[in-house]
Formats: sequence, structure tokens, C-alpha cells
Amino acid sequence: MSDHAQSHNLAKHLKDTLGRRRFLALAGAGTLSVPILSACSSALEGTGSSVSEGASACVLWPEETNGPYPADGTNNANGSLANVLIASGIVRQDMTTSFAGLTGTAVGVPLRLRMKLVDSTASCASLAGYVVYAWHCDAAGGYSVYNLPEQNYLRAVGVADEDGYVVFDTIYPGCYMGRVPHIHFEAYPSLEATSDFGNRVLCSQIAFPDAISETIYDTVSDYADSIRPFENISLETDNVFADNSTAQMLAQTAIMSGDVGADFQADVTVGIDPDAEPVNAMIGGPDGRPNDRRGPPPEGAPFGPPPDRT
Repeated sequence: MSDHAQSHNLAKHLKDTLGRRRFLALAGAGTLSVPILSACSSALEGTGSSVSEGASACVLWPEETNGPYPADGTNNANGSLANVLIASGIVRQDMTTSFAGLTGTAVGVPLRLRMKLVDSTASCASLAGYVVYAWHCDAAGGYSVYNLPEQNYLRAVGVADEDGYVVFDTIYPGCYMGRVPHIHFEAYPSLEATSDFGNRVLCSQIAFPDAISETIYDTVSDYADSIRPFENISLETDNVFADNSTAQMLAQTAIMSGDVGADFQADVTVGIDPDAEPVNAMIGGPDGRPNDRRGPPPEGAPFGPPPDRT
């Protein structure tokens, strides 16, 4: 099937499934400022899906676990301390390829992630110069460095521009058992601060509309391994997102725009308290394994002993 035909079929399928699961609830709540796909724009008419830009911009994002696969220096992978933040080449926009001597490219639906960092304590002032370290699983639900030890793709650091924007080019994340598709990130006040996890001002996660995930997984063959895990989870039942307030959940759920295969983009506005103290208790469980606030790891994920952090 050609890329054009696949994109057309995906858009049509999404239009047919707009009423499923949480998508219309989010649209009706005013979280979608633009059509999800151009083919779906007519289906969104009359749903109250338009809001002024930045309507939820000053929502302080909740601290979330960094999970068992952060590679930020807080746990081990395959017997060694996992820390890509000290690797050459980690500061980049394109996070689809491996770096620092490793080769490989993650396959999946191309996605541009645009994050606007704002000071939730100062009327949404842009946090220019702040830094984001982002990471997520591949289309099959696997994480580089850990259960994909020969790869370090889908990990990158970006510096906010004068308007507070950090942009990454990546793929739509897959799904594994126990978690909805998501992207992890940590925010730091500067590049120098990324040398120590304890310097972060926020560790949180980005969610995606259920209907978008369902359609991509059902239509794009790269995501075949994500279908069954996604059938058993939703934003309402996810054990990380489900206990957040309505305002937090709306802010954390990406606003999607463009077409799959052409200008597909996810936007979030991240409210940060620059004076926040990191919640070190949220670091991954024993040996880097998940605790009760995150789902089980992809099958076959290796773990080493926890690093000495004293």
C-alpha cells in the first residue's frame, strides 16, 4: 500500500471512530484547538472543539514517575549505569535515530512534538533557556538502552527558544501492557543542570487521545504489537494519569493536528514551578523495576542492580 493510500485510509478510519472512547469527551471539553486530521475537520464541527490558544497554559503539571527506563542516571541497564544525558549528541531535535556510536532508526508514524514551557507561578511567562529531556518507547512498546540495548533512539534533549518552545521530531509512541501510550520528560533550568537528576524542576508525562492511538495501532502495521495492550487500557484506567485532576489531565493530553504522514503534530503547554523541589521518591522501584504507579515493562526487559546514589 502506498504512503498516500495508507494516510487516506487512516484518516477515513479515524473519522468513522471519532465517537469512540475519550476523544469526543476531550473535544467537547475544549481541548482540541485544531482538527486532528484534515479529513476529520467536518466531523468536529459543532463539538465545541475550539478554544483560545493557551487556555490551560497556567496549569501546573503534576510530578509523575520517571519509570523503569529513564536512562537519566537513576538506575542500571544490562549491568551498567544508564545515563544518556552525558553522551555526545543527546542535544538534538530528531530523536528517531541512535547516536554516540550506535546506529539504527525507529520506525513508526512520524510525529513532531512541540512543547511550550511556561512559568505557572508568573502568568505563563515563557521559560526561555529551560531544557527538556524526553524519551518514550518504540512502535512495538520497547525502550532503547534497556530491552533494546543496541539502540539509544527515541531519547533527546532540547533547549527552549525565546518563546519557551522545545521541538522534537519523533514517532508516535507504541503501547505495552499496563500503560496507555505516553512520552516521559524531565525539565531542567539549564543544560548544565542535566548532569544530575536532582536538579530537575519537573518530571512528568504526556498523554495522547485514545481514539488517535486506537486508529494508528489498528491501521499501521508497525504498531501490530501495540494493539492487544491498548485494548486493555484507556486514559481513564491508566494508573499514572487516572488520579490527576480534570485540569491536569486536559493539559497533559496532547493537542493533535495535521495528517498522519504529513505535518502530524502534538502540542502541549507545560506549566512549571521553577522553584519546585524534585520528588526523589518517584524514582523507579527496586532494580529499576516499576512500582505500583506504572505498568509492567515490555516483555524481556533486562535489569541490573540499582546504582549507588549515596
